[in-house]
Amino acid sequence: MVYRINRRTGAVLTAAAALGFVGPAPATAAVLPTADAVAVATQVEAEDFTDYEDSSSWHSGDCGSGPVDMQVTSDTGGGCNVGWTKAGEWLEYDITTANAGTVDLALRVAAKNDGKRAQVSIDGTVAGVVTASGEGWQSWTTETISGVETSSGSHVVRVTFLDGDMNLNWLSSAELETVDPAEQDFTDGFLLSHDFDDDDMGPFVSCTTKSPNYAKAVDGRLETHWYETSYDGSRMTKGAEACGDPEVVGNDVGYLTYKHAWMGFTLNLDEGFVAENPYTQAGLAQVFGFDDSLGMSSWTALLEYTDGDLTWVDRIDMGMNRQNAVIMEDVPRDQDLQIIIHVELSKADKGTVEVYVDGDLKYSRYDANVGMGTFTDDDEQADVSYTEFKIGQYDHTDSEYVSGEERIVYYDNVSWFNGEDGYDVVDPSKG
Repeated sequence: MVYRINRRTGAVLTAAAALGFVGPAPATAAVLPTADAVAVATQVEAEDFTDYEDSSSWHSGDCGSGPVDMQVTSDTGGGCNVGWTKAGEWLEYDITTANAGTVDLALRVAAKNDGKRAQVSIDGTVAGVVTASGEGWQSWTTETISGVETSSGSHVVRVTFLDGDMNLNWLSSAELETVDPAEQDFTDGFLLSHDFDDDDMGPFVSCTTKSPNYAKAVDGRLETHWYETSYDGSRMTKGAEACGDPEVVGNDVGYLTYKHAWMGFTLNLDEGFVAENPYTQAGLAQVFGFDDSLGMSSWTALLEYTDGDLTWVDRIDMGMNRQNAVIMEDVPRDQDLQIIIHVELSKADKGTVEVYVDGDLKYSRYDANVGMGTFTDDDEQADVSYTEFKIGQYDHTDSEYVSGEERIVYYDNVSWFNGEDGYDVVDPSKG
């Protein structure tokens, strides 16, 4: 199951098989689910191309600029459409696919005359051709290419105008409908992602945070701000964190997994972060476990700042038998680090822990035990046990606070995924 938010309306959308895209400006990452899933997707607008071939250097139309011609569309939803196309011109779009599978792909097209065609290819392989109805320049129809096979990972989709004289408004799935998120199963292969460019939290919400501390979207990224003067002895005043919005994911907790936890994000420590006492600890991202049968809840794994270094710690249940590692010595300030974390939960010596920084695998452990609560015979957490994701500061070492200090940590391109193969899905370097 894949989660997306329509970047125009905020509605949750589903389709029997859907293809989502990442252009240069969408607010969330894009995924391509398997065909037998009920997929959740959003469309990419035709003008959000990443590359193009245009036969002229001038611009026609009343939308945009540059050689690609665009005009205000009368199609549902408004915006712009690409027009004045010539034979052989093309547009390209970057996408990321979560899983290999077969999907249906749709284009929203219009033309004045019959027989005007567009060819769609993925990574140079032709997927199919659509033909516009020829009923008018703003007489829009949705034309579908069915049974498109693709692999997981990054791809380039190219739309080539074979005959020209065709308008294109968007690419998406063939059928979309609004649904109640509470009716969806978001516990396997579900992507939650946002780049904060709209200065909105998107599918995330502040959690385990008490004012004046905050986690909110500011200037195109997630800013977490913690004040020492806020601390009153409670756990809530140690945090400046964000979780999955319960109203989005359809439960009272947040974004959950029972087996795989993939987290991707850009991390940036403010230049003044713990400047007065660098020899302290602070959590920066958490894999957080629950066991309802025993009333337990606590961190399962932590990416931390420890005495100047970027470090890692994980454990079984709430025990003291912990696995610790230094991920990066002398972690820099005011510098973006691209972080990817993968934890495969297990109590049968079959787990995985991987931490990547800027594309390099900095720490790994296999045949590991990591997780909380009751596990099934298939080595997955049972219903009474589950794991949540958290991003942001957990400033837990109160004995090392400096009076009056403030700590700021920035995050961007935050993606969480609970499917098996998630590296390319959550890779923050893809924006």
